[in-house]
Amino acid sequence: MSIIILVIVMETRVERVRKQKKEKSKYRFEFLIIIVVVFIFYLGLKATEKSIQELTYVQDQHIFLLNLKVKPSIQLFGKTYDLNVINFIKEFIKSIK
Repeated sequence: MSIIILVIVMETRVERVRKQKKEKSKYRFEFLIIIVVVFIFYLGLKATEKSIQELTYVQDQHIFLLNLKVKPSIQLFGKTYDLNVINFIKEFIKSIK
């Protein structure tokens, strides 16, 4: 009788571990999809900026500019947005947990 109980307990433990692994792989896949979408968005903006600059013959104006060296900022359609990367990463990690 005790052997049957041990088998049942071990089986539920194995199922729980499988379920945890499946959930972990699901979160990794979702994170990978988000990274790919952001990368495609970035490439699309760069291609659009290049084609507009070629058509208008204006080389000094930027539709999209990502500056990460001195003060992290994004220039999008003439407006500059400052990035506070550390706070963004902290909030992102909190939302994942």
